[in-house]
Amino acid sequence: MFDYANQGGIGFIQATPTNWASVRPHLTGWSTAELDSMGAYLAANPNGNVLVPQNGTSTVGSWQGSGYFTATIDPLYYATRYLISGGYKGGYGVWTIDIDYGSISEFSYPATNAFQTPPPTGIDPTNLLTGSFLYNKEDLKIGSAEFPFGLSLQRNYDSDNVRINGPMGYGWRHNLMLSARIDSDSYAGFGQYNPVAAVPTIVVFYVMKDINTPCTVNLVNMATAALSASWLMDALVNNAVTVTTNEGTKKFVKIPTLTGGANYAPRQVTVPL
Repeated sequence: MFDYANQGGIGFIQATPTNWASVRPHLTGWSTAELDSMGAYLAANPNGNVLVPQNGTSTVGSWQGSGYFTATIDPLYYATRYLISGGYKGGYGVWTIDIDYGSISEFSYPATNAFQTPPPTGIDPTNLLTGSFLYNKEDLKIGSAEFPFGLSLQRNYDSDNVRINGPMGYGWRHNLMLSARIDSDSYAGFGQYNPVAAVPTIVVFYVMKDINTPCTVNLVNMATAALSASWLMDALVNNAVTVTTNEGTKKFVKIPTLTGGANYAPRQVTVPL
């Protein structure tokens, strides 16, 4: 809620039992019932707080409504609630995706080792990591040496890809087939592949902890913590590019930085994205 209000330039007000009478006239886009509910909460909770957008009408995708926080701090407990219009605790899905289950195999990607190029093989040959059968054949080669002084056409078959129908049939690729797709890898943000990638995540966690200690209801601190968490979640989505060639799949992960992020290549890959 803080994130959407911040994007829309909508301010927040921290209402308490002592200032509610002066705050209520400044709230627009709220129904009388919602305003009465806020007032009743504050009247029943001497230590209560209502963190409320000044404009109660919000639009997120196809959802339109309103929402606000309540927070109560007593010596024995700390309680918060997030209420949205209709009394729901949570939200509505705003993206609709139709899935054709009859052709779901077309969207399947084989399980490959993103950091092994090429994979270790045994006799036949077989991929010793996955057990799949492999076949490689060079059909055409021109030039006096390897690329870029020469050019070749090589076919590649991998039984792991038997459900993927490419231009050469199921399971087949050639060395000139290249594809790249945007992917999400939240584990990368926690340092699974590179400890440097975990630095922004650790910083955000410490920021949220520090600004919320001691445990008090402070509008600026709560908004800062919420926006920090939202920034981190955004950084962990669509944060990778998966590149597929006949040699396998390689994933380049974007690590968030102040200048917009940096792409880190998988191990054993020296070519940048």
